This record gives sequence, structure tokens and C-alpha cells, in this order.
Amino acid sequence: MDSPTDTEPQSQTPTPTALQRAIMCILLSSEGCWTVAEVERQLAAAPFTIADALSELRAAGLLNAEGGLVFASAAARAFDALGI
Repeated sequence: MDSPTDTEPQSQTPTPTALQRAIMCILLSSEGCWTVAEVERQLAAAPFTIADALSELRAAGLLNAEGGLVFASAAARAFDALGI
């Protein structure tokens, strides 16, 4: 028998934490930089939502942004390398 959570429709709007996780997965999946527009297209989320998530990740020191490009910070890469 399906549990109620198995049959409930998924929310179309990701939570802020889920969106931040998705962004970090994208940024850590490659060594290069991504444009903000590329991140928006990859995640198909509202641009203002992406901008908020990017701003919070930058404030936390997990990503760097320069000239419209975003990339994982050295601290984020070091943490990711721990495999936690």
C-alpha cells in the first residue's frame, strides 16, 4: 500500500534549501564557472529565486561570483572532497 507521501504531487517550487543544494551540486560537478543564466536554465526555477539562493550561498562563503559568473569556493570544494 502506498503511503500518503508516495501519492501526493510534488511541489513545483523547490524549498530554498533544496535549491541551494541543487546549485552546489551543479557548481561542484565541474571545475569551471557557470553563468547565472546557465544555472537558471539548468534548474528551471524563477530567476529571482535563483538570485536569492546564490546570494545566500555567497554570503555563507560557499560560492564566488564575478562578472556574472558563479563558481564553488575553495572551502566548498574542500568540504565536498571529504565525502561527507
